[in-house]
Amino acid sequence: MSRCIGRIQHPVSHDHQRTSPKVLDIVPKYAPQGGQKSGATMQAAPKKKILIIDDDERILALLVATLEPVAEYAVFTAMSGNEAFTLARQHKPDLVLLDIMMPDKDGYDICRDLRRSPFTANAKIIMLTAMAQESDKLRSMQAGADDYLTKPFSPTKLLELLEKWLADPPNGRLCLSASKLLVS
Repeated sequence: MSRCIGRIQHPVSHDHQRTSPKVLDIVPKYAPQGGQKSGATMQAAPKKKILIIDDDERILALLVATLEPVAEYAVFTAMSGNEAFTLARQHKPDLVLLDIMMPDKDGYDICRDLRRSPFTANAKIIMLTAMAQESDKLRSMQAGADDYLTKPFSPTKLLELLEKWLADPPNGRLCLSASKLLVS
């Protein structure tokens, strides 16, 4: 028996308890810290929007279970390139997790299209795929991807990558030095 939440099938046991991948061991490290106690009013930072594009419902369920507990992230899922572009126009994601092997268009084409779109041109794109050859990584970077993570993946490694790519630079200033991007 299963229960559908959005487009993701979550397995349900006979006692109707939801079962999902274990991610509790990584949540405390990334969970927001306690509220401010100085009495000053602190405005909540806007959530970083993450669009996940993968045609495998099990991978989507694992990614949603990993990312939803992190308070700073709003997560959206798509199972095809067409669905992804509809969601990208609606939500303007800050980061995209993209599989290469997709049913309608491959991930390389989707990545190139995301780079051309005004809604996602500046989004960080991480390819998340079972294709582990160096040529696959090179093709992804040529298509416009910012990073590459192979399946099976560690949820902890994924969260570290997201933290890296979604971090706001200190003081909001970026400087170019030689061929590297440096934060000053």
